[in-house]
Amino acid sequence: VLYMSTNKKIQHLQFIQNVIERMSTTSAVIKGFAITVTIGICTQIPTDMMEDWAKFALLLPLLALMLLDTYYLYLERNYRILYDEIREEKLPADFSMSLSNITKENYFNCLKSISIWLFYAFIFIMYLILFNATS
Repeated sequence: VLYMSTNKKIQHLQFIQNVIERMSTTSAVIKGFAITVTIGICTQIPTDMMEDWAKFALLLPLLALMLLDTYYLYLERNYRILYDEIREEKLPADFSMSLSNITKENYFNCLKSISIWLFYAFIFIMYLILFNATS
């Protein structure tokens, strides 16, 4: 019985680890897409002829990608909490992937994460430099 319980726990932890890996991979893909969008906008849009509101509108896709990236980091951190709760046997290894039984990470703490704000702040600064240089 102990062997089955341990085996069940290991399998459950592996399932959660797979979800964590997918979340971090998705976050990396979003960052790559944000760079692609930024380069595309910087090289294709004649910003010297644009109105200020249009320049601001170009930031909206980047803002959406930043919020989406933050959401995936939020989910990843919550699944890490679930992983630890099961590993420490605070929750049963019942193959549940629900996050409802854990104390969740705060979304805004994820937004303040260095992997989010430093990456996107750099891109926003690039936008500002580009827009000011063409004004």
